[in-house]
Amino acid sequence: MELKMKKSRDWTVELLRVIGCMIVIGVHTLPSVMVEEGQYSISRVFLSCVFGDGVTVFWLIMGFFLFSNYNYIKSLKAAFTKIFIPSVIFSILSFYFFDLISSGVSVSESINHPIGDYKKILLSTIALKAGVEHTSHLWYIFAYMLVIFISPVLQAFNEKLTSSKEYQNRFLILVSIFILCNDISSNRALSFSHHGFNAAVPASIILLYGSILYQKRECFESIRWTIISVISFIIINIIRFSIQYTRYIVGNSHNKTILYWYTLIGIANGICLSIFAFSLRHTIKNEIVQNIIRKLGKYTFTIYLIHRVTIGFLSNKGYFIFLQNKLIKNGYGNILTNSAYSLIVILTVFTISLVVSFIIDIFIKALSPMFNMNKKKC
Repeated sequence: MELKMKKSRDWTVELLRVIGCMIVIGVHTLPSVMVEEGQYSISRVFLSCVFGDGVTVFWLIMGFFLFSNYNYIKSLKAAFTKIFIPSVIFSILSFYFFDLISSGVSVSESINHPIGDYKKILLSTIALKAGVEHTSHLWYIFAYMLVIFISPVLQAFNEKLTSSKEYQNRFLILVSIFILCNDISSNRALSFSHHGFNAAVPASIILLYGSILYQKRECFESIRWTIISVISFIIINIIRFSIQYTRYIVGNSHNKTILYWYTLIGIANGICLSIFAFSLRHTIKNEIVQNIIRKLGKYTFTIYLIHRVTIGFLSNKGYFIFLQNKLIKNGYGNILTNSAYSLIVILTVFTISLVVSFIIDIFIKALSPMFNMNKKKC
């Protein structure tokens, strides 16, 4: 009898998941770019540009696989069981126990909430927003579910794009022009956002970029593209930095639209990071390293869910202040010290969240036989 081998996950994509996850942690832990009223840290502004597009990476990855052997019902079920339900469970636990873990308050103080908090959650959920405090990053989950809901339309569109290079080129050129115009208007033209369909629309566009990009992944599997992607990423972020820093110093500090994931620069950054990951296929040949990357990639969604809790816990313990005092000291640092600080913080938060994710995974696996037995009885 012939045995079917389980297809292993693409380790370059798993590496991209890890990079995207670390970028998200980086943007959520970067010290304030404003060091004094009207004064901004050049290095931190640049790092805010570098850390701007973790979500773009996740939308691209979604586009890599969403349309492969597409089945609407299966996609809905998978999104509901693997994304939505874990997010709801996390939100409930965060609502009742976040303060206990991060701030060290008593169990009763952490659990007890006024009726207004429940009302806020209900109204926010109806508006497709995360209503639980400290879970603002879950806007992505609402957008994700909306994208899955409208995915048959995207699938039909993707089929048209994959049928012809001419259609692909027209799509890429026209959509890029529209997004560029929106960027020039500071997002006033299209009014993209992090909520509802105003998030699902740009996410859908990036999905289609991702679908096209993944079909061409083999073209980028060389050291030449490693160099090109890194240099391009740096140049793009220098341009982004120049725009944002100018806005800061001329007093237009509220205009940060160029830093968001739905900009043309954000998409370009995500593509550079994707090409960088693809290019390493012919560089990293060691199967042990590849399997480690696959293992890390497996836990990135759980890390994404819980990293805010880890940040809150470390903040309450004074870790960030301690590290700033050690590395940056009395000043506001430079590109080296601020980069070192961010790198250490990212690795710390990622590692702690990874360990917690691993424990959660063991716990779920230990409980799964019980649920299977109940199913059999039914």
